[in-house]
Amino acid sequence: MKKSNRGGRLRFSVRQKQRLSISVRIAAGVSFVLVFTAISFLFIHLASTEDVRAVSSGVTTVSTGTAGKNGARTLTWNHNVTAGTNQVLIVGVTAQDKPVTSVTYNGSAMTYAGSVTKNSMYICIYYLFNPTAGNFQIKVTASSNTDLYAGSALLSGVSTSSPLSTVTNSGTSSAPNSSAVTATSSNYVFSVLGTVSRNPSPSGSITEVYEVGSSHYNAASIRLGVSPSVTLTYSLGSTANWGMVSVALSTAVTLPVTWKSFELAIENGSVVANWVTASEINNDRFVLEKSADGISFEQVTSVSGSGNATYDNFYSAIDHSAPQQLTYYRVKQIDYDGKFDYSEVKVVNPELAKKEIMIFPTVVTTFLNVQYAAGEKKGTATYRIINYSGRQIATGNLDLGDLENSSRIDLPDLPFGNYIFILESNGEVLGKSKFLKSL
Repeated sequence: MKKSNRGGRLRFSVRQKQRLSISVRIAAGVSFVLVFTAISFLFIHLASTEDVRAVSSGVTTVSTGTAGKNGARTLTWNHNVTAGTNQVLIVGVTAQDKPVTSVTYNGSAMTYAGSVTKNSMYICIYYLFNPTAGNFQIKVTASSNTDLYAGSALLSGVSTSSPLSTVTNSGTSSAPNSSAVTATSSNYVFSVLGTVSRNPSPSGSITEVYEVGSSHYNAASIRLGVSPSVTLTYSLGSTANWGMVSVALSTAVTLPVTWKSFELAIENGSVVANWVTASEINNDRFVLEKSADGISFEQVTSVSGSGNATYDNFYSAIDHSAPQQLTYYRVKQIDYDGKFDYSEVKVVNPELAKKEIMIFPTVVTTFLNVQYAAGEKKGTATYRIINYSGRQIATGNLDLGDLENSSRIDLPDLPFGNYIFILESNGEVLGKSKFLKSL
């Protein structure tokens, strides 16, 4: 059993912990009122902030922004989006009596998630996965002039592989709630509240992301999901009309080990398993397992992991008990805390292996061995090594008789990369096999 380290790529992992039960009030009391005879004009504008707050170690509020304006068809503000992956930019809007027709970020349309109408209020959510990094403008457009209040939040650690699920709710009471949102313990619920002439306060175990408004309010909160459903609630102090739109967000899944390859070969009656990881986090060990039916696996041997690594690691393990029938193999990865993951399952068929070309090891450093059951075939075979682009890199001749017990080919100068080994004789392709040339 052995392992060796090589240069590779960087990877980060964050494990989910308990949510933080904090509440942040962003726009409390920030307003300017201009009075012109019988006309009141209210303008509120708060620039995007860099107030980073952890909702949990899984989902984080990276930055927020808010804006408000009365008697206008459009509302704009800038949101500073930092570079990153697994991010979503969410915009919540409250309009007094006109529907919102579009929301854009940096001139690109954001995706409509859902809306609800209550009396003269229209509340909606728009979102954009992995927005372009930079300090760009968000623009909200209504069907005609109205009072507009809106907020934006950039969240990280969110899965972007599927659309958001949305629920809506509305009513007239002093305790708005989001209605039940289907969720699991790995989901987060983002909810936007719109209400009239009431300063909302978050209730229960939720984190307020932003709040803006005066004559009308727009507030957003987030909460860790609790299977099978979760609700977000507010307190208004007294009865008022309100509406809420809520979306469920899945937490981005970060695996403790990034599997790069897993290959098997039969060598001198033993099964040799080779695998490569691109990165590891808190990785204690690997266990090579085998099974006769692909369901019930048993341990063959174990190999120590690399703990934390951000580069390629090469591993090898041997099953000295040669299988006489089709056998399934997999590698179990185990963390320091006992959590585990599995590689893909590979199959060894001894009967098939006797009839085909076999090369080993499949991760080559300076040489490889070639074995072929030539049977009654005699003479010389030609081998070719090509890259994945089809370009021939090396060629040579081998004696078919020698291949019964394997022949060695030295490849000290072969560049790092993936290759295909092809064995031919008298115009017939005897077999092909892939291998990786390591550094």
